[in-house]
Amino acid sequence: MSLKYTFVLSLVALISFASEPKDAEIQESMRVNLVELQVKAVNLNQKYIPGLSAADFVVKENGKIQTVDSVEEIDVGTMPYDRAVSNRARIMFLLDYKNTDYAAMFKVFKEINQFIDLDYDGRDEIGLAANTLKGVQVLVPFTNSHETFKTGVAAARKNYRGVNYRRNRPSDFMESHNHFNCNVAGGCDAIQQADYQWTDSYYRSELSVLNQFVNFMGAWSGRKDLVLISGLWHVPDMSDTEGNTDSDGVASIKDIQTTSIYNKVAINVIGLRRPQNGAQQAYASGRGNEVERTSLLAASTGGSYLRGNSTMVSGLMNKTVDNSQRFYLIRYYSNNSGDKFRRVKVRAKGFNA
Repeated sequence: MSLKYTFVLSLVALISFASEPKDAEIQESMRVNLVELQVKAVNLNQKYIPGLSAADFVVKENGKIQTVDSVEEIDVGTMPYDRAVSNRARIMFLLDYKNTDYAAMFKVFKEINQFIDLDYDGRDEIGLAANTLKGVQVLVPFTNSHETFKTGVAAARKNYRGVNYRRNRPSDFMESHNHFNCNVAGGCDAIQQADYQWTDSYYRSELSVLNQFVNFMGAWSGRKDLVLISGLWHVPDMSDTEGNTDSDGVASIKDIQTTSIYNKVAINVIGLRRPQNGAQQAYASGRGNEVERTSLLAASTGGSYLRGNSTMVSGLMNKTVDNSQRFYLIRYYSNNSGDKFRRVKVRAKGFNA
């Protein structure tokens, strides 16, 4: 759930009285803090929750409960064409070459073509980009054309194979991490070395690259949805509590959250499972101190987080696009008149949302 924009409306009323000279005017000004939130309500399975009203939402701004003035449910797919055009989001699919298993990513290209052939109706503008060894590159600018997009996918597949990301990895991509191979009874009889845990410096550099691309997408007007298709971002717990620092050189999820709100970009994630043995699977599911960071990216920017293997990408793309077109507009008048910066939290009552 994300704060899409906040604005202050100043009203000036000029009232003239017949008994007063023409140049004597009474001026009244009223400061109105009207806030509009664009909110996606989904359950733990990332399924959209329809039919909610103002009574179903709790809104807090800097910890203070706000009185919800109105709630409007938006379903772009059922709108008249002229209204749907202004409410649709541009969708950019970002293939994370650098941080995805080679074989898994290679299968994704086929899945993208399947999505275009079977599910894409041409109403949304879509684009394709890739996080490469040289930074993020736009492969297909926003388009409604099936053929243009598929031509770009074919060129991307050829380039990906030519560069051979199987062997080309940044030197600080991973660090070895030892953990015990433990059985159900609680015994630990061996040490398993996992080479897929990110270093802190590499994690920060990838956040910085992503933040810059989100800012780049702000050049387009209206809503934008970034769909990151990536391997899992396995990172140790951070001691700086994810960006509670003013250092310009330290990127954090909170930095990306601010950038996404300003540029009206929601980050959606399709996380690709990596083939694992039993010990690795237990570790990747949340044991120890490993945290999957892309789920936090989605949660903090109003996007969705879906996870599956590379043969499921077509269906996950379709579900992500569908979720992007269904949301709520929540409006309220803020009672925080003196706060320069505001952090808003929205909760749906009685739902695991």
